[in-house]
Amino acid sequence: MKRQALLLAALSSAAWAAPAAPTELKGLSGVGFDRAFLGLVIAQHHSAAALGKAAQAQAKDPAVQRFGRTLAAQREAELIILNATLRRLGGPDLTGAGKVTQGLSATFSSWRSGSKTDPQLIEAMITSRTWLLNVCTLALGRAATPEVRTVVRDLLKTQADSLAQLHDWRAAHSP
Repeated sequence: MKRQALLLAALSSAAWAAPAAPTELKGLSGVGFDRAFLGLVIAQHHSAAALGKAAQAQAKDPAVQRFGRTLAAQREAELIILNATLRRLGGPDLTGAGKVTQGLSATFSSWRSGSKTDPQLIEAMITSRTWLLNVCTLALGRAATPEVRTVVRDLLKTQADSLAQLHDWRAAHSP
């Protein structure tokens, strides 16, 4: 119940604003949408795994280190599934991919650079998960293949679960 309430709040709250789902996905349908969606999520997962590793190395709070370790491990495990699914669908759809990937890289690159405080790492992890929730929510009604719909549902569940833990940490450590 808490996870569902948090998911709904995450998708509707301006306080949890994250980069919006790329507009390039909105014009796609069918397997082309599925391939573009998977390509974006794969790019995000690489950045998120790097963020998790940074949290493991830089965080002072053991809980933030654990969040980072979990984030990196989840993203790396999910990357195997995402890449295999994308290969089965014919590989990446490169139409407009350069522009989307460039924007995504700019958005997420700050997560991988420089030293961060524990609250900054938590905020970056919240932003990462909220972005993914936004993209998955868009994909939930648009994914063409059963395999991608399953990926979307699995991602929504894992993101909402971990988002609740991150918000609990933030609430406990806010002034």
